[in-house]
Amino acid sequence: MAQKRIEYYGKFTPTGVDTSQAKRLQALSGLAEQVGDIAFDIGAKIQTERGQEAGVASGMEAAQEGQAPETKEGFLSAISIYDQAYNKAALNAYSSGIRVDGKKKLFELEEQYADDPDPVAFQSDFNGYMKGVTEGLPEDIAADLRLRLTEDAMRVQGRLADAQRKRQFDLAAANLNEELTTLADEQARAARDGDDTRVQELQLQIENIGLENNEILDPAAYSKFTSEQEDRLIVQSNLGQLDRAILNNEDLSLQERIENGKQMLATITANPIEGLSPEQQSKLESQMATRLNQLESRLVEEDTAFGIELSDYEVQVASGNIDPVDVDQQANKWYTTGRISQSEMTSLKKSARTAVAKKAETTAVNVNITKQFTDQRDPYYVPDQSDINKYYDDVYVPAQEGATPEQRMLTDAIFIQKTRMIPSTVKNQTNSYLLSGDPALIMQAAQLIDRVDETPGMFDQITNVQTKAFASNMVRLMEVMDPKEALRLSQQLTDPADQNRVTARRDQIKTEKYNDKYVDWTRDIVGEADPTSFQNAVSQYQTIFESYYLAGSDEDSARAQAEKMIQSNYTQSIFGDMMYAPEQYYSVNGSVEYMRDQLDEEIRAEAPNLQFDRENIYLLTDDATSRSAAAGSPMYRVLILDDDGVFQQRSGYFVPDVEGQQAKLRIETAELAAEIRQAEEEGSVAHRRQQFEEKKAAYEERKGKPRRAVPASELYADTVLSDSRRIIAEAIQLPGEIRREVAGSAVEVLTTVGEAIEKTGKRQRSKLIEDIQERESQD
Repeated sequence: MAQKRIEYYGKFTPTGVDTSQAKRLQALSGLAEQVGDIAFDIGAKIQTERGQEAGVASGMEAAQEGQAPETKEGFLSAISIYDQAYNKAALNAYSSGIRVDGKKKLFELEEQYADDPDPVAFQSDFNGYMKGVTEGLPEDIAADLRLRLTEDAMRVQGRLADAQRKRQFDLAAANLNEELTTLADEQARAARDGDDTRVQELQLQIENIGLENNEILDPAAYSKFTSEQEDRLIVQSNLGQLDRAILNNEDLSLQERIENGKQMLATITANPIEGLSPEQQSKLESQMATRLNQLESRLVEEDTAFGIELSDYEVQVASGNIDPVDVDQQANKWYTTGRISQSEMTSLKKSARTAVAKKAETTAVNVNITKQFTDQRDPYYVPDQSDINKYYDDVYVPAQEGATPEQRMLTDAIFIQKTRMIPSTVKNQTNSYLLSGDPALIMQAAQLIDRVDETPGMFDQITNVQTKAFASNMVRLMEVMDPKEALRLSQQLTDPADQNRVTARRDQIKTEKYNDKYVDWTRDIVGEADPTSFQNAVSQYQTIFESYYLAGSDEDSARAQAEKMIQSNYTQSIFGDMMYAPEQYYSVNGSVEYMRDQLDEEIRAEAPNLQFDRENIYLLTDDATSRSAAAGSPMYRVLILDDDGVFQQRSGYFVPDVEGQQAKLRIETAELAAEIRQAEEEGSVAHRRQQFEEKKAAYEERKGKPRRAVPASELYADTVLSDSRRIIAEAIQLPGEIRREVAGSAVEVLTTVGEAIEKTGKRQRSKLIEDIQERESQD
């Protein structure tokens, strides 16, 4: 089969431009625009919310502070969604907060002016508040806020105005009522005294007040007042008659007045007074009963007063302070007048005799105890503890009145040594002193313990070991440090928990011979010094070093503390290098030499037979010196080296009389000035020259030839007399001994020069008189 040729059956059309991609891009572009709009809206919303949130917080905070919030300003803020939302929210929140705060402020101001309402002052205060909270706000917001606050304020101001008017009205009414009450009281007293004229005068004043103030006074209250006052006058008038006739009659005893008054009350009750209403009669009887009750109370008080007097008398009798004969007489008198019963009288008499017997017994015990302090002492006599306590409290302590603490300590020690018993008062007081923290009391107690411990068999009898160890540390440390610091370190040193460390260091100090180191370390600070003063410095160094070292400081720190203390207090003195040198405390005109003068005078007065050179007087320091130095007035022990080369220690402490020295210096200065002035006057011939010049002038007047008189200041210029004032001024500044020598020399010089000038003057006058006589003869 022949094949058929394949032919083209369809028409060929070229492929067109593919726009599907463009369409897809257009779709995507539209979608992007939609997404962009959505994103913008979301972002704007977020920014708005953030701005609102921040603005609300800022506005509320500003409202709490009462100042307008700071808003976002500028071009960028004007187009910023966040800033616009912030500003709007801040201002709205501030406005809301201020409205709330304004109500609180109004409440506070209303409370403030509640007791004294003052609408004007209130408005002024609130206006100031509004001005402050609206300042800096946009005008529209500020105006709206002022309007809202003003509305609330007007209501409060209205309430205050009403309260002010009411208060003023009430005050006026109260003043009138007070005046009426005062007049009514005075009128009642006049009626009671029987002064009818005064009653009428006061009645007229009361009626005038009622008429003139009827708008203020309550009519019902005023009517009640006048009615009650009328009844009151009737009652008081009758009571006055009763008082004058019976109750206030001084011719009758109090008991008789009461009995007569009761009889009269019974009579009036049974037979009412004519002219009185039942109400007035009842008020009169009530007032009479009240007056009688008052008199009966007075009688009870007098009986009570006698009861107190009787009790005090019984105590005195039981104490043996009243002689039995006097007791018998007083008891008989009271019994006769009915003040006491027979049994009370008998008890008083017996008590007086028992007290005398007991007093005699106590006296005998006291005599036996007193003998223990004399040559008649009985070594075998042992009193009871109660007898010792009573003797010490009633006899020994009163005898020490006015004694110094040191004297009391010594007398207490002697008492214990002689009686070999410790009074309970002493034991309790000593332990109390040790724990007081007061340096003076602790020292007094420690010294007493030392003395008592020296008595055979009395060691550790006055206090326990722990307390005594604490006191020992306190006494040692108070020499060189503040009492509070000494107390702290003492407690640490005696704390049982620290005893291992303390014991170890004490052993170290002993084993390594720190005592020798103290000497070297002290010498490095003060150098070579007087042995006594040097040893005192070594002791002070040791105390400070060991206190800090045992308390836990290392060796260098402890040495530094000790060195600091020595350098601060160890200085040169006319008494030798020493701690707390008097030059630092008692210098007068730059010197303390006067202290040696005072000591020399006092010692020779106390011990006339003691031979010594005043230069051999030394001052010693101890713990009392250091404590008193802290107060600016150190006291010193005194040591004297006598001519036999033996040191004698003076008892007690020495404190110089600075005021006495200053007064003495003033007197000596005045006397020196007077001596020099007197020498100047005696050495001068100024007055004689003046006499000659007067005679010469008289002569020349007669001759008609006046001449100029030469003043004495010119005549004796540039001589020793012209320097006399300078000599006084310079001499006053010198120390006492040198000043007296200068004074003597000045007097001697002035006298000598004066005599020389006087001789020269005589020669000049003689020559001048001869010339005058010669000229007269020629004339």
